[in-house]
Amino acid sequence: MYKHELRDQLQLDVSRVELFSLREIEQEVKTTSADVVLAMTSFTEDPAQLAAMYQRLYERPRRPKLVYLDYFAQTASPYFGILPFVDRYVKRQVLKHRAEYQTELRGGYIFADWFSRKYDYDLGGWNFGSTLDPRYADRLVKGWSLGVRTEYRRTVAAQRFIGKKLRSRKYDINARLGLQKRPEREWYEVYREHSQRAVEALRGRFALTPTERVSYWRYLRELNDSKIIFSPFGWGELCYRDYEAVSWGALLMKPSMAHVDVSPNIFIEGETYVPLEWDSTDLADKVAYWLTATEKAETIAVAARKKLHEYFEKGGFVADVKRTLADL
Repeated sequence: MYKHELRDQLQLDVSRVELFSLREIEQEVKTTSADVVLAMTSFTEDPAQLAAMYQRLYERPRRPKLVYLDYFAQTASPYFGILPFVDRYVKRQVLKHRAEYQTELRGGYIFADWFSRKYDYDLGGWNFGSTLDPRYADRLVKGWSLGVRTEYRRTVAAQRFIGKKLRSRKYDINARLGLQKRPEREWYEVYREHSQRAVEALRGRFALTPTERVSYWRYLRELNDSKIIFSPFGWGELCYRDYEAVSWGALLMKPSMAHVDVSPNIFIEGETYVPLEWDSTDLADKVAYWLTATEKAETIAVAARKKLHEYFEKGGFVADVKRTLADL
């Protein structure tokens, strides 16, 4: 999406290589002529093996700069052990207070820890975390989020001209949270079921969409016809639904993101979204209030859409890349 801007403004030529194992990644890094290598791996890789690979590469006398690109959904990561062996660790969203990465948490993750304690829930050994050695904390940097997609860029641009005002939309709340019934559920699915029940309790009092899964195009039409889009946490704090809500001009209502540092940042409380308690106990009251405060709700929805539009059109991504690769 920004190939020409990266070349013209930052003198960067970028190419993508698809590989299928750590061994292939290691061989590619050894033979590449690139100045910088950004590598993404599966969340299933063994942390010790990943660290061992990076250590071998880091200790080579002539090597490219090594950047690990962490696209995982959580603000946590099991791979901070590679920090001594990379020049930069880029994560698509991070905790605002980096010192919190030195805290031992249930599941290794701030949200899983909260959920486990709040509902006395056994995570069953699930863990997606590691502690951050403060000696290498400066190597952990915020990158760009899952909101940087061509689809959202096009939608938010079009909505500036053809978007519906909130008062003219059919549904008060979009209630399609994408739950799938499975015999064995992950802890976050249990959380989202709690969230679904909180929304369903409002049916009859407010106009809600149905909840069953539908085609993608019908889903998009409903986004364009929804005043409020409730977006609970999933595997991680951010969801595609957050950026869908903003790009389609709805009022985003979401558990508080006050602990998250992310770009593009559409999570400014009371300015670009409406924060909720993590257990959604205030959902009903806030829905009732914001459906009557129509002008204020419209102002927030427009501000969020404008912020996302400006990110796409006024150099937001290029600035993120420049900051991410600074001094490399």
